[in-house]
Amino acid sequence: MKKLTIIMAMMLIINIAYSQKVNYQSAVSSLNKGFLDKAKNYIDPCITDPSTKDWPKTWMARGDIYLKISESTDDKYKNLDSNAIEIAYDSYKKCIDLDTKKEYSEQMKLKLYECNSQFYNKAVKLYSAQKYSQAMECFDKTASITNLSGASDSLATYNAAICAEYAGKNDKAIEYYRRLIGINYLKPAIYSNLAGIYRNKYLDDNPYKKVDIGSDTTAVIKLIGRPNKVSKTIINNTKYDDWKYKNKLNLLFESGFGKVSYYNTDSVASDMKSFDEGIKVIQKGMSIFPGDNTIIIAEANLYLTAGKFIEAKDALEKLKEKDPTNPSVYYAIGNAYFDQYNNESNNLQSRLNAYEEAVKSLQKSIDLKADNFDAVYMLGAIYFNEGIRLEQESEKYINDLTQYNKMKEKFDVLYKQATDNLEKASNFKPDDYNTLVALRKLYSRLNMKDKYNAVNEKIKNMK
Repeated sequence: MKKLTIIMAMMLIINIAYSQKVNYQSAVSSLNKGFLDKAKNYIDPCITDPSTKDWPKTWMARGDIYLKISESTDDKYKNLDSNAIEIAYDSYKKCIDLDTKKEYSEQMKLKLYECNSQFYNKAVKLYSAQKYSQAMECFDKTASITNLSGASDSLATYNAAICAEYAGKNDKAIEYYRRLIGINYLKPAIYSNLAGIYRNKYLDDNPYKKVDIGSDTTAVIKLIGRPNKVSKTIINNTKYDDWKYKNKLNLLFESGFGKVSYYNTDSVASDMKSFDEGIKVIQKGMSIFPGDNTIIIAEANLYLTAGKFIEAKDALEKLKEKDPTNPSVYYAIGNAYFDQYNNESNNLQSRLNAYEEAVKSLQKSIDLKADNFDAVYMLGAIYFNEGIRLEQESEKYINDLTQYNKMKEKFDVLYKQATDNLEKASNFKPDDYNTLVALRKLYSRLNMKDKYNAVNEKIKNMK
């Protein structure tokens, strides 16, 4: 009886194996007759069964079936699997891996080329639908198929890089752009985009750089962690949180609102690794495309982000010569001078020179583009800051009323200019927190009670 049981079990195994081989034959037959649903049902079990899963021809048949499904215009078949082209591609690749005798290698390359255009078309649709990560993978497969012939699909690789950027996959984007540089793909955007990615990585390496006026407590904690010390301080009768991060970064938060109203990061040492890589990319790009606008802009942005304002200004001055009617260029130059003016480690004359240059550049940007919120806001901010500096300076003339009044006349004019510009900026962006806070301070200084109360109430409602 025991022997009979063993024989029965062996017969069962043989029948199952035979059944899977029959499934393979039935799958091929159904494919040839155009019955793709039946072909799919027959082939799917074959890829897991021990008797057929290691046959190269099993995977070739599976690839053929799913390729036909992906190409079908008949709803009955094309809806069998939305990832049919990916399954066909993976099946052909598996066939190549199992084909140790190289019986099907050349045939598989031709089959993969049939997948090529489908991947490209699918990638374009995914890109249009803003599904950037999936689009990147399809463009990558398109390039990989072309690589099988020893050629390079630079366009598909470039598109994959763009999708990787939009998907926030910086490391993949760097990989693609580096690949394009390696094959000498002559497109300036490769260098400007890659430098931009290194700029973003520099910010990721130095998260405190992302802290700005208007950042809230939760956002700051996510960026730089919890503070080492939190204390309460009274400044101008207003309660603030005095936030010290690693004994270097100093942030002031408005009590009750939890938003940054002042910050100082000058003493924090930066990790310059990504910045240095970005500069190398800029230099290589400039050597191939000397004077290209997009590379110069990327250079200026990289320098500005790293706080190297003299270098940034030099880059922007070159750009101004090439493109003298671009409002963004003048805004960026004004931004560079603005930061030089705000740097109190510079001597007073250097700061005043920077102030004059900043005002001139920002006003030029506004002349070229009247609704330029950033330029209008920054012009208002620099008038405000210079007004504060003069008001502080006037304190030494507190016993000389004549001299004090002369100074007061100057800083009152600056406060009025600041108010006019910041009100204009607020009209462009009515809910911009930074603008509203600055206006509240100005209305208080200028004793504009009704406007102060209105803007203060609006800020409270934004909590």
